[in-house]
Amino acid sequence: SASVLLTGISDGDATISQPMTMQVVCYNPALIPSIGINYNSPADTARVSYTIAPQLSGTAKVTVTLNDHGGNSFNDGDKISTYSFNIVVLPVNDVPLMNPISDMEFKYNQPDSILVTGISDGDIDAVQSMAFTISATDKSTYFSSLKVDYVQGESVAKIKFVPRSIEGNSTITLKLFDYGGTSNGGKNSTQISFNIRLLPFLSLPNKPAESHINLYPNPAHDEVNIDTDIKNGTVSIID
Repeated sequence: SASVLLTGISDGDATISQPMTMQVVCYNPALIPSIGINYNSPADTARVSYTIAPQLSGTAKVTVTLNDHGGNSFNDGDKISTYSFNIVVLPVNDVPLMNPISDMEFKYNQPDSILVTGISDGDIDAVQSMAFTISATDKSTYFSSLKVDYVQGESVAKIKFVPRSIEGNSTITLKLFDYGGTSNGGKNSTQISFNIRLLPFLSLPNKPAESHINLYPNPAHDEVNIDTDIKNGTVSIID
């Protein structure tokens, strides 16, 4: 919330003190959804307090009305004065957004990808272009390729990478930029980090090929079924 101090308030009469009241109206409730005035007659100051809608900017006209309620004393009606001013809300770039990514494990030397979701420039009153940068600890050791594919306006992106043939851990840092600048305290970047652990493929031990296999046919069908991988050696069918 914010406030404006009003000063120099008076009923305008030097010989009599009159009770005064004040009212305030804002003509842009979308930008200023709540506004009020705190005044105790016959004080010479008052304070207008208001709240600004989040993530919006623009101008709101405010009118303050002062009534001295002097009609009963002078039989010429209450005297009312009005004062107007503008509340100007400057644009502030909100931080861009993306969802966090958990640590992951992958097999090395195999191309793979990671989906990045929840991408947004963070602003509801503007549409901005965005860009990514990506880095990794010991990048050249663990990756032969590491990049981000992103299409402007989309809420998702894809990290694509090719791990090298080495087991280990690498911390990935993904940074998202928008082009809204940093004026008035704005923020134009955010980043997330996560770990990738590279693991080797696990393979079953090779079974030595038998040098000779005896097969016995099925007597009911006079058939021989071979269900094995024979690379070397011989096969005998026994009657």
